[in-house]
Amino acid sequence: MTTFGIQQLQLGSILRNESSAEHALQDLSASGFRYIELDGFMIHKTPWIARALLSLSGMGIKHSQSLDWKGLLNKSSLHPISIHEDLKTLEENFDLVQEDIATYGPKYIVLTGLYQFPYDDEEEIGQLIVRLNRLGRKLKSEGVSFLYHNHSAEFQRVSPDFTAFEMLLQGLNPDWVNFEFDSYWALDAGADPLQWMEKLGNRLKLYHICDRGCRKKGPYVTPILKADAIELGKGSMNIVSYAKKAISLGVDAIILEQHRNYAGKDPITSARVSAEWLKENLT
Repeated sequence: MTTFGIQQLQLGSILRNESSAEHALQDLSASGFRYIELDGFMIHKTPWIARALLSLSGMGIKHSQSLDWKGLLNKSSLHPISIHEDLKTLEENFDLVQEDIATYGPKYIVLTGLYQFPYDDEEEIGQLIVRLNRLGRKLKSEGVSFLYHNHSAEFQRVSPDFTAFEMLLQGLNPDWVNFEFDSYWALDAGADPLQWMEKLGNRLKLYHICDRGCRKKGPYVTPILKADAIELGKGSMNIVSYAKKAISLGVDAIILEQHRNYAGKDPITSARVSAEWLKENLT
């Protein structure tokens, strides 16, 4: 049976100290989550500019970097199924990645989003594919699998005939690199998530789920509203079909990642709402 997890980023704004983090993990376990997906930028010290940019985007991480995540997870029933790592760390500080693998025992290392990358440049994407295949082979020798996590930029067209995501899917060796598919960002780019999940097939190993909608109440100044992340079942995405497709393809886990815009401005309240939807619709 497919199990459910949650992205560590969802906890960022409430991680004031060890006690708040411990209670948050307990609440998530009680809500039915089995897995947590960690982030390298939350379990290690990162430059202040990275933290500032996250905060400005509504994804602050408070004091996460100073917490004993190994100890906290040992006290909880949440298992770290995966760790998001950035490309620079993977290529230039692989010793740290090895330490993370030994410390947390994840099944997957997942590449986070690439900043300032030209997704419309066929040559650059080709070079990226070579680099990622090399990393995937290296990670396989460490006993973990390497996944690529999409956002919206990958669905940009490189030519009239294909997108960057099509290049990645065709060029990345399935023995070394597979995928964590995020339907929120695919839909945000105007792509059809079901179509892409079909194309990924059994290369879809983890599935990121989030709904997309708006909390605004009427009357409206304009009939055009700006959508944002929202709790499962509270938006307009066809998430039941997406989740059932992921399950049919044999994903190891469905991972909730509502990165901001939490109900009651509280990520734990938000996670409880989504956890109930998962249990009601997918179990």
